Amino acid sequence: MGEIDYKMVPLFSTPLFVKQGVLADELTKSFLKNQEFERMTSNNGDYGVDKYILNKPECASLKDKISNEMRKYAYRELRARKSIEFYITNSWVVRHKPGDWAHQHIHTNCILSGVYYFDVTGEKDCGEFTLVRDLSASGVFPNSCDVDVKDWNLFNSKIWTMVPQNGDIYMFPSSTIHSVGENETNNDRHSLAFNVHIKGKLGTKEFELDIK
Repeated sequence: MGEIDYKMVPLFSTPLFVKQGVLADELTKSFLKNQEFERMTSNNGDYGVDKYILNKPECASLKDKISNEMRKYAYRELRARKSIEFYITNSWVVRHKPGDWAHQHIHTNCILSGVYYFDVTGEKDCGEFTLVRDLSASGVFPNSCDVDVKDWNLFNSKIWTMVPQNGDIYMFPSSTIHSVGENETNNDRHSLAFNVHIKGKLGTKEFELDIK
């Protein structure tokens, strides 16, 4: 097809933040893994009863690390002004036993959401983290038009998968559909989910809203 004399622009793309190597100490990991859990339905795993786990003194250092990455995402990449405060609201531990998975879902009552992996094998059979293109949004090659492509990229993909490693943080808009594959190992898989909201003055002077 000749020389490439054009450029492609990822217009209105979903901003996925990926940070690796944020390791928690052994005491913090032990504290998180030994929380009280409640069983979800249909093999969707166990959720920690404490929905504000990062507010515990035992998690202070980890919360600081996650919050630091969250601020990079919000201010450096999403270009929010410092007059708006982004802060972690609720947070909870997720345990997936062998055979468990997390179904497709979004997070409500928040702006951004994230997950921190601290106890995984790092292999594909532990379960891939998957983000799904919103089928209600216009995009290239919707489900009604199954076009065969040579390879998948940021422009034509309907899903995007990653194999979580210990120390990984993923953050994304809360409206992003996501799931985690089945844990096919013989070990439990542990992660920590969290949501982010905002405080501060929004809008123009005529329609200003002050969220405290």
